[in-house]
Amino acid sequence: MVKIKKDSNFIINKGKNIDVSNSLLMLGFPTYGLVGGICSYFLINNFDMEEIASIDINPSSMVPTIVVEKAIPKSPIRIYSGDMICGPDGKCDRLTICVSDIPVPPNLLYEISELIIEWAKANKIKMILNLEGIPQQSEDKEIHFYGVSTESTVEILKKLDIKLLDGVITGFSASLMYNAKINQIDALSIFSNVHPDVADAEAASKMISKILPLLPKVSFDLTPLLEKAKIIESDMKEKVETHKDNINKLQRNPTMYQ
Repeated sequence: MVKIKKDSNFIINKGKNIDVSNSLLMLGFPTYGLVGGICSYFLINNFDMEEIASIDINPSSMVPTIVVEKAIPKSPIRIYSGDMICGPDGKCDRLTICVSDIPVPPNLLYEISELIIEWAKANKIKMILNLEGIPQQSEDKEIHFYGVSTESTVEILKKLDIKLLDGVITGFSASLMYNAKINQIDALSIFSNVHPDVADAEAASKMISKILPLLPKVSFDLTPLLEKAKIIESDMKEKVETHKDNINKLQRNPTMYQ
């Protein structure tokens, strides 16, 4: 168990001693449309990636929460990794994914993004790729992609034909990209427009297709991608909604558990 920072609200528990240096680190946190999480689970499940660590939240910071799978408790924020040629021009030899099944409280977003950047730097991660959704702003139902990058990764967005974002962003991606910039870590955040109130399997499936150039040696049938994304979408939506319901119940009655 490694506590990165004194008095931190987060602790990284290292489950397996695996060298993740030179990895492409993908992040899938449950923001609008659950796009990042759906994409992350699609890759984790399809390539049988191994859980190597977890990020545990100090119970004094929020209601203690676990994910239960076949009666086994797990941290809601986990890190997976597997051998894979990936990244820009295939320069990474491992894909590592950090995925969260629950929303991180807004007051802790900066701290967890800081922790991830520090962990990436300590483990010599090659590049960070954050996938998210942004709320649909018009009646246009076509899915578009937008990107935020550090100075060293702008050309990657251009090669992927992703529109360079101008404006203001908030939340997890804002704190992540700022911390990446000041720590000189190569990073990208790619957004797809989604319906703000529902999980969006279609946007997630198109996101996977969009980032395929960063997974040059990956070969799988894209035909069932949307169907698989819908299954993952349903599972993730249920976890997020259950977490929200339990928080509401505990606020109304602190002695009630589910």
